[in-house]
Amino acid sequence: MSFNHLQTYIVFPTTQDATNYLNAMNKTANSLISTQYISGGAYQKFTGHTPTVYKEYKWNEGNVNILSEYTAHEIAQLDNLIDIHTGKRVGYN
Repeated sequence: MSFNHLQTYIVFPTTQDATNYLNAMNKTANSLISTQYISGGAYQKFTGHTPTVYKEYKWNEGNVNILSEYTAHEIAQLDNLIDIHTGKRVGYN
């Protein structure tokens, strides 16, 4: 299966700056899916600790059963880091 994948990381000087940025984003189509970070993830491996502030939002666009119409969007805040991720299935190999 082939995917188009775009992931953007934005690092802010403080957690509050990241929170302000996230709060200013238009998230009307997104649903808050988690405020609990899964222990042992990449953030913890890199920093040595789990984030004190964690929020993850998700929005699915289109029909999951029709490849050309489906795109998954995720936005997460991990302390002073914002992770914006978009993925789209584009076909089979």
